[in-house]
Amino acid sequence: MIVDIEPTPGRPGRWNADCGAHHLHAVRTPLLSMARKLLGVGIDPETELRLTHRGAATVAMRVKLGDAAKLTVVEDDRGPPRFGKFREFPGLE
Repeated sequence: MIVDIEPTPGRPGRWNADCGAHHLHAVRTPLLSMARKLLGVGIDPETELRLTHRGAATVAMRVKLGDAAKLTVVEDDRGPPRFGKFREFPGLE
């Protein structure tokens, strides 16, 4: 499955993402957020997701849906951004 992303106009650091009939608006982690959405509607966790930037043919990232759904991006004072374990916070993406 292909997750196609583009920057959200007027929202730096936010992305719009499309994967077939599934859409996300103004998210910070489009591939990881889409993985959670697809897992939630019953897509097989072994499904490969491929991230592309709208209008580009290059696949920027490739991951299994179930693996991506477990991750988030951690940004703090301990160094550069890195992957961390996703924990759900009610009302937040």
